[in-house]
Amino acid sequence: LVSSLEARATLTKEKQKARADRVQIARIRSDKQKDLPGAIEAWRRVQSVHGADHESFEALSELLAASGLFPDLTLHLSEEVARESDPERKALLRRSLGEVQEQRLDAPLDALDSYAAAGDWHSAVRVGGVRHDDSALEIRVLERLVTLAVDAWTKGGGEFPERTADWAVAELAQRLLEVG
Repeated sequence: LVSSLEARATLTKEKQKARADRVQIARIRSDKQKDLPGAIEAWRRVQSVHGADHESFEALSELLAASGLFPDLTLHLSEEVARESDPERKALLRRSLGEVQEQRLDAPLDALDSYAAAGDWHSAVRVGGVRHDDSALEIRVLERLVTLAVDAWTKGGGEFPERTADWAVAELAQRLLEVG
């Protein structure tokens, strides 16, 4: 069935029908065959041939997460952020990117950048407050948080970046005192 659908999609002149056949292939691979790598490949084909849209973005995001392919998921989210024009959805995507970076990749500096770009200062403070075995990493995280918050504050970002900068400076001073 999959090969027949692909053959039909290749031969048809109607783009919507070709896309529908390729989407059906992706769904067969994920839902019926439980073939996550095959489904990921099929959704990527849908995007490369027919362009990315919300349906393909969501499907591919779920499959990448279910497969534990978190570096690929961050790239996928970053590409969607770059394509998105709606500020609210862009902020939501950046928050999601920050969550993956923070919780799945243990990349606090990247997570800070994503959360700050989303204007999610509560999450940025949470990342800044995490203790690590590496005190140098803690200090780099706090220094980055100070920089991001001050930049947002000076660009008229409101009270949250200001409060975040105040907290981060105090926290950074405490951590520097601890390491001597």
